[in-house]
Amino acid sequence: MIDRLTSDGAGDAESIVRRDLAGGVPALAAHAIATRLAGLPDDTTPTRVAELLAEGRDEAFGVRWRLVDGDGRRIVIERKGSRRGQGS
Repeated sequence: MIDRLTSDGAGDAESIVRRDLAGGVPALAAHAIATRLAGLPDDTTPTRVAELLAEGRDEAFGVRWRLVDGDGRRIVIERKGSRRGQGS
């Protein structure tokens, strides 16, 4: 993981791994999210950014993330015109 972080340009790869594995901080997921956000084109829509933040994964680091509210309930970002959740 340290080598992957270093190749991604992370400033302090050892610290990120230490905080994630020993400190209980989701530092690897935070790095994966930050990397994806930095790679988005300038014309990326707010909806696309919200979707990226709402749920994702990075197989190389073995991390997943999802947006939850203060009670731990999953927040689902629905696209306009989506029928998911209607009628239930």
